[in-house]
Amino acid sequence: MEESEISEILLSGTRQIYNLSHQTDFDGIASAAIIMHYTGMPKNNLHFGIYTAESFGAVKDWSDRIMFRDSIFVITDMSVNDILVPDVERLLSSVKARNNMIFWIDHHPWGAEAIDKISKYADFLICGENNVCAAELAYSILSKRSESARAIAETAHKTDFNLRTEENKGLLDMLSCAITYMCYTNDIESLKEMVRDVSNLKLDSSLIKEKYGLYNADVEKNLSVLYGNMKKFVAGKHTIGISYSKNLQSTQGCMALKEKLGTEINIMINTDTKKINLRSVDGVDCSFIAKAFGGGGHPQASGAEVPAGIDLSKKEGIEKLNQMIIEVSEAHHKTL
Repeated sequence: MEESEISEILLSGTRQIYNLSHQTDFDGIASAAIIMHYTGMPKNNLHFGIYTAESFGAVKDWSDRIMFRDSIFVITDMSVNDILVPDVERLLSSVKARNNMIFWIDHHPWGAEAIDKISKYADFLICGENNVCAAELAYSILSKRSESARAIAETAHKTDFNLRTEENKGLLDMLSCAITYMCYTNDIESLKEMVRDVSNLKLDSSLIKEKYGLYNADVEKNLSVLYGNMKKFVAGKHTIGISYSKNLQSTQGCMALKEKLGTEINIMINTDTKKINLRSVDGVDCSFIAKAFGGGGHPQASGAEVPAGIDLSKKEGIEKLNQMIIEVSEAHHKTL
């Protein structure tokens, strides 16, 4: 199916639109907002997820509960690695059994097995377009007819590729930190409201400002935790900063490490979500570390999940994960 056909089907109004989008960053919010902007999708047809087996299982439960049929299920900014394939197949098999179409729009690199198996369920699948973000793909597929949608996609690109400048830093930080606050408070209804605001190009809405203010109320406390356990390593060709905290926006946490330690690759591990967040300076690729842990992303902004069996509440677990990261970096540079 060609992109022009996708646009025609989505905009025809003949089928209801349901959307699963990535929960924890602005690209996921913006992708959903662009779908909403063009199609008028109601916010109650929106669901969020992350790249874990548990999350895809929860999405299947949601899908089976509301039992949408003869509709279009659009999945945006959701990456799949080979480990997740069985869980995703269970979700898609259930959705297809109700005569739904599936359009999957993602920009992250996928493994060969994931592409092969998921493409058997998807009526349209795009992935691996790693020089653009998912919101830009959604904008491109939906005919590029709206200046508002273009602005949403451009803002998503800047957040997803960490292209902060003095001029845009305030807005990008506000958007990202507001999302972080809504995620760690599990305020899904506010995330849906944010999607609606963004779909109308209200990037500084009262809701977003409110959540950003609430995030900032705790930021000094959360940064102090980050600074209290940060460590600097030299591994392979690069200096690496690693620390542990929670309730911090990932780029803010990693950039705080960079400022304190002067390190090229900076890694903040979230002890609540068990997410490994990586950022690196220009010219340094940190994605090889994320890929080694089953994740992925961009050269300067990547992520992965903490491996099962590592207890971050114990010193031994933290030391083990640090050592695993260092060993990955050293082994990687031996192959260059």
